[in-house]
Amino acid sequence: MSRCVNDVQFVQSLLGPVFLYLSETAAVYIVSLSFMASISVKLTAIAIAPFPFFLWRAKYLAGQIQVQSRDSQESLAEVSAKVEESLSGNMVIRGLSLEGFDYGRFERCGKNYRDRNLDVTRTRARLGSLMTLLATGSTFVVMLIGGRMVVEKQISLGDFLATVFYLHLLVSPTAVLGFVISSLQRGAASLGRLGELFDEEPTLLDPPQGFASEFKGSSIRVRNLTIDLTNPNGQVRRVIDDVSFDVPAGTTLGVVGATGSGKSVLLKALARETEVESGQIEIGGVDLNDMETVAYRNRMGYVPQESFLFSMSLAENLALGNPAATEAELAEAVEQSRLSKDIEQLPEGFQTMVGERGLNLSGGQRQRASLARVLLTEPDLLLMDDPFSAVDTHTTEEILIEIEPFLGRRTTLLVAHRVATVRAADQILVLDQGQVAERGSHAELLDLNGIYAALFHTQRTREALTEELDSSGEED
Repeated sequence: MSRCVNDVQFVQSLLGPVFLYLSETAAVYIVSLSFMASISVKLTAIAIAPFPFFLWRAKYLAGQIQVQSRDSQESLAEVSAKVEESLSGNMVIRGLSLEGFDYGRFERCGKNYRDRNLDVTRTRARLGSLMTLLATGSTFVVMLIGGRMVVEKQISLGDFLATVFYLHLLVSPTAVLGFVISSLQRGAASLGRLGELFDEEPTLLDPPQGFASEFKGSSIRVRNLTIDLTNPNGQVRRVIDDVSFDVPAGTTLGVVGATGSGKSVLLKALARETEVESGQIEIGGVDLNDMETVAYRNRMGYVPQESFLFSMSLAENLALGNPAATEAELAEAVEQSRLSKDIEQLPEGFQTMVGERGLNLSGGQRQRASLARVLLTEPDLLLMDDPFSAVDTHTTEEILIEIEPFLGRRTTLLVAHRVATVRAADQILVLDQGQVAERGSHAELLDLNGIYAALFHTQRTREALTEELDSSGEED
């Protein structure tokens, strides 16, 4: 955000006032020095004699300003990131009484930004003083030596006064030159930071124009899929290891596994969010890397685990993927996602503003709204990454029953933490440390008495205990 707002402003000043001052200063110098030289070359040479030393010093200070400005902008980016982090995590901060700790972190970021800005200000002040000293010093030398030349009748009094006048014209542009140079360096530093963004190469590349293959079907074929991810420390970790499976068109594949087993990464690869090697994923018999990303995503629906709603009305959020949806289609999608009862409780129904990131809605409501939004697009391929993690078991079962006809006409990949969510799937994969540990239908996997069966019995026991505790609470 700091690059998009503050750096752009500095570059804007670089392209506006800075270039204007530079062109004005250059014009004044050319005209004034030409007239001064026509009067007395000797006096003009004496007047500009200090300039090389001062300009050399100005260049040194300008280099410092560029480095310090970059540090200042990086510090401002840290402050912006800290503010965004605190606002996003305010519930955690208040819940754990971390106000003092969080304020301390913000204070350190703020002090660091202040110190970096003070460094820039001090250097800019030194540069401005240097330019002022150059202007006044040159005027003093000209008056001292030029006055003697008038007395000795080397030049006339009128020529002397004209030289002082022309030199006076140089005083103001020279004094401003310090501001111009410092602003130029600050703008150059910001331009460099923006250049880093522009130089970033996309990791997901579309095939050359005219060589893209069309989306012809929705069957999925994955062969020897392997994905390595690199953490901020540069360490490489294999999250998907030699995974292969087929999903015929119009069927549903469930994917379960422990936390960190690679379920979400697998779905991101199929959603074209993660780069994969050619030949590892085919959709409808066409290599995923041979398709245009936009064309593919227009036919694919992706429901992420972390649902995101924009700061607009609920109706506008639901219709984002299909702005032409009718009221009847919108109502059907809301009913399928079991969001209709919640809408009745909202103050303005469909027109209720959901707030930034949908904070006015609960986690389960946001997930169901995200599901309804994708259902409205009627995709050929539906990818769902644990879309009911914040929804209770009873409501999840109602939703699955309601959307069963919808899923029957599409190829679906359903990632879930709860085994009960995927038990109706045509086929189920069990991932363990990035590998396919088990595969089969719900009944077949229970007969294996392996990881899937253990998950199923553990979760069923937990749900039974929860229901028993709820019943006891109601009786009390």
